[in-house]
Amino acid sequence: MAGTSDKPEARSLTFTNCQRCGGTHTDLVFLPLANAIDEWRWWSLCPATGQPVLASTPEDRPAPGIAALLKDYFALQKQIHDALGYREDWAVIPLDDRTASFWLVSQRESGGGFVVYSERPLTEETVRKGCVYSGTIYMQRFLPKWVYRTPTHTMVCVDTHIDGNKFLMVFDNAKECKDAALAGLYRDCWGEV
Repeated sequence: MAGTSDKPEARSLTFTNCQRCGGTHTDLVFLPLANAIDEWRWWSLCPATGQPVLASTPEDRPAPGIAALLKDYFALQKQIHDALGYREDWAVIPLDDRTASFWLVSQRESGGGFVVYSERPLTEETVRKGCVYSGTIYMQRFLPKWVYRTPTHTMVCVDTHIDGNKFLMVFDNAKECKDAALAGLYRDCWGEV
């Protein structure tokens, strides 16, 4: 159903799949319902049968409710956690999409370490000039591990040390820098965060 408004109180619409005759009616004049329920805000008479028909336009339809949006949000978050092998425990740590970033992770045997990431490829120059962001691997005690690797993506629990922010940063493995010398250079230039 598409249309234009000839008068503020009426709309001329092309109406398909008429509830009364199944046909299509071009430029059928619809009037607003005085006591509209839900999105059904317009009425007219079917030219073929003379019986009333109801209509709605896209702007009449309600936006998805908050409850439905939350349900979808948490279902999608669970899918992402499952795909990366992560099981949420005591603390809820928000996801952070870093798949556009170039990155490296330097992890100690104890599990600690740091992650460095940037919009630009990681090179000696970008590290020396500080054109990077970084954070420590957040060793949340309820989690069995803090770096979750899959063949295509890696998720790292990161403490940014800024305003108490901690994230589950998801990186694209194709953009990982595995140059131990760059990790050492970062440590020499900037410390271990």
